[in-house]
Amino acid sequence: MNPIISTIILKLASICNLKCTYCYWFRNGEVRDYPNVLNAETRAAFVRTLAAHLKTYKPREFSIIYHGGEPLLYGKKNLRQISNDIRAIERETGVKINLGMTTNGLLMDPEWIEILKEFEIAVSVSLDTTRDAHDRSRIDFKGKSSYANVVNCLGLLRSQGISPGLISVCDPMIEPKEVFKHFVHDLKVNRFNVLIPDYTFEDHAPSIAKFYRGFFDLWYDEYAAQDVDVPILRNMLRTVLGKKSSSESIGSGANSTVTINTDGRIEHHDALNIIPRQKKNASCINVHTHALQDIVNDPWWTAVHQASSLPSSACGTCELKTVCGGGFIAHRWSESRGFDNPSVYCSDYMDIYTHIFRKIYPDLYYKEKIS
Repeated sequence: MNPIISTIILKLASICNLKCTYCYWFRNGEVRDYPNVLNAETRAAFVRTLAAHLKTYKPREFSIIYHGGEPLLYGKKNLRQISNDIRAIERETGVKINLGMTTNGLLMDPEWIEILKEFEIAVSVSLDTTRDAHDRSRIDFKGKSSYANVVNCLGLLRSQGISPGLISVCDPMIEPKEVFKHFVHDLKVNRFNVLIPDYTFEDHAPSIAKFYRGFFDLWYDEYAAQDVDVPILRNMLRTVLGKKSSSESIGSGANSTVTINTDGRIEHHDALNIIPRQKKNASCINVHTHALQDIVNDPWWTAVHQASSLPSSACGTCELKTVCGGGFIAHRWSESRGFDNPSVYCSDYMDIYTHIFRKIYPDLYYKEKIS
């Protein structure tokens, strides 16, 4: 049964003011042909499509994540307009709409913060695990670091009463203790995420097991008790305990997030840009001509959704297949087998999840009910 779409990654800008070395978005060269920003006509078409979807399917909640490129390049006037339209739809339909934004923070200023507050837009800022890691990866077009500007953005948001989420990408060469030092001790942050790098079988994915083993141990032994929340570790722990992950990239469960590009095209999760474009057909579903729910009839979307709902055939009788679910769907791609692979990080996941179970096992207990 096809899901009712309830989460959208909305590309407000296809361009960026950074040139991050690991960026998945620009792995697909076609994005450079997209309009730089969502224009007025496409914005209006999106608003109509969204309103019709919510009136037809009446979900209790709906989530929209403003994304890019860099979404602040969309401009303040434009962001006010689209956010005002979305909040008007929320009032009209009675559906709670959660608005979020992922930004590199370089353009953040007090006026932007007022917009975030006015329209209740939760914000996540990209800041890598240590200053050295950030300086290597999150650079501008002149090869200069963006670290100082991002830290200034963090301070500005906090001064105005906003506590942003922080998003990093794992650098396996970094010592886990340096990550906690950077975020918890130096920046006084108690919620941050460290994402697994995006690679397919056509790439040379680094081993991440050693990093996440040490990362989990420090969190479990020390920082979790200090109310430090690291969603990827929390979700790994939940899946080992047989619970549902809240992340599409961790644990089992079908991926049903859709992306709306600046040309109005509706597609699957934008992380699938790491797959060579010629290996899949571009969606013909567009907010100018289609209903939002029509994406579930797109062959590529259907293939991704169905493949992500089950582990690959290669997972067979693996005792961890219900824990990892075969891995994030983008990381399962190969030219020879499509998505019918375990994750490119399969051996790492075996190591990580086995380690987590052994780590927590002494703390698990069972009390027999005495009648």
